[in-house]
Amino acid sequence: MRRLLQTKDVLTRAALIGAVLLQACASAPVDRQPGGAITPALLLAKLEERNQTYSSMRVRARVVVRQPGGGGVFDQEIVVRKPDRLRFETLHFFGSPVAALMSNGKEFAMLDFQFAQFVRGPATPENVSRHFPMVVEGREIAALMTGTPLPVAHSRARIAPARRGNRVILVLESPGDANAIEQAIEMDTGSWVPRRVAYKSGGQDVRSITYDEYDLTRTPPAPSRFTYQDPKGGIRIEAALSSIRVNVPTEDAEFEPRMPGGFTDISEAFFRGATPAPSAVPATAVPAVEPADVEDLLRE
Repeated sequence: MRRLLQTKDVLTRAALIGAVLLQACASAPVDRQPGGAITPALLLAKLEERNQTYSSMRVRARVVVRQPGGGGVFDQEIVVRKPDRLRFETLHFFGSPVAALMSNGKEFAMLDFQFAQFVRGPATPENVSRHFPMVVEGREIAALMTGTPLPVAHSRARIAPARRGNRVILVLESPGDANAIEQAIEMDTGSWVPRRVAYKSGGQDVRSITYDEYDLTRTPPAPSRFTYQDPKGGIRIEAALSSIRVNVPTEDAEFEPRMPGGFTDISEAFFRGATPAPSAVPATAVPAVEPADVEDLLRE
């Protein structure tokens, strides 16, 4: 049997997936505090305000993954409901489901439709991240997908200049030793949507999500394209989102870890490492991709 964990090498690195995008108004007026200052408190308030505008999102994603040794392209149907409900369904070339990961906030499950196998367990960060290149909580995955990044717990907040005059960077530093986390959130001062979220640990770049485009015709503005990068692992994921629906009704059943009829529950063997689960993405669903092909693939 092929390993479901292989998803983490290609598909899973891509789900993050993850994120969102933005196309900001460069000439929009800057909203400032009394006295004209943009302060960390103002930016944190803007992030919270945006966070409160989102309850759920449904999208279809075309995901392109590049990583050492190869990469691939595939489509996903994604549903998130804040704070931590998730469903990522990977589609075959012909549109039928290949694999799915879902979480109701307490339990998670993985489904392999090709081999009719099922895995269920607690919704720990390690488990809900099995289709992603990093280990994060379910609520952070939902936040990043909707373009509403959660500020890290911090002991210091400061403003840093951005390369573009209509943007500003909020830098949050967590308490701790040399391995403390630093989060830098670049925001547009016209629409107040995040443009980029970057993380450092011990002074080294860990990962970043760049929100390249937004659908500004929607209220609130909906992300439509993002890029995820892991400089240490050499991973680059680009995703174009379509059929975007924000704040739409969702059913609890979409996130429940229920085993369909005809499936085999391999959870116990899977978690003790005795029985490897099959791959969630057949080779036919993940063709090789060259950097020059990315734009064409995302526009298909």
